[in-house]
Amino acid sequence: MLKSKQMKKVKYVIFRYLTSADFFNIYKPSGTEEGGGGQSYIDFPVESISMNEWGKFFDGAASVFCDTGEKGPSWTFPINSIGLLDSQDLKIYQRRPQSVCIAAQKIASKQGNRVNSWKPENGFPEPKDPTERSTVPENLMIFIVRTVDDEFWAGWALDQSPTTQAAESVLTKMLSRSPEEGYAGFLDAKGQISLDTSNANQPFTA
Repeated sequence: MLKSKQMKKVKYVIFRYLTSADFFNIYKPSGTEEGGGGQSYIDFPVESISMNEWGKFFDGAASVFCDTGEKGPSWTFPINSIGLLDSQDLKIYQRRPQSVCIAAQKIASKQGNRVNSWKPENGFPEPKDPTERSTVPENLMIFIVRTVDDEFWAGWALDQSPTTQAAESVLTKMLSRSPEEGYAGFLDAKGQISLDTSNANQPFTA
């Protein structure tokens, strides 16, 4: 069911352009690789989004449960999907010194917890052959938004800009015309733009 229109002021945005490895690993069938299930997460390099920025992204939000794992902090929080009515709990944690990851995104796993916005039944791209390793659509970007009222929302973009022209200046860092695979970043929007929670195609507006 689609969500009715509701505008939210944007506080922060975290984004990443998926790599071939990301796309392969979150779709591959069980048993594709020897020795276990393999990667089921989406990684964000600390050199692109620092631990201070991750802390800022979650700090002070009452809905976020912060814990400490083996390698660093973890955050569990309810996330909404832009354009949809549902919410789910999501875990993001420091997997190793060099990266932070969104856990359990492999769709073929019993332990999978794919963000609803990023499921193929909700329009997210999927490979024709999930056993192929280099099928990621060019410029496929995922993003997570924290609003000024401390809600978290997930969305994605591919061929169409996720923002109206009036809001582009705030999101310039995110809208690279020829991004490398894996390009990621943190944006402090300072409430200068809004999120249309009903519009999965173009949610950002001034």
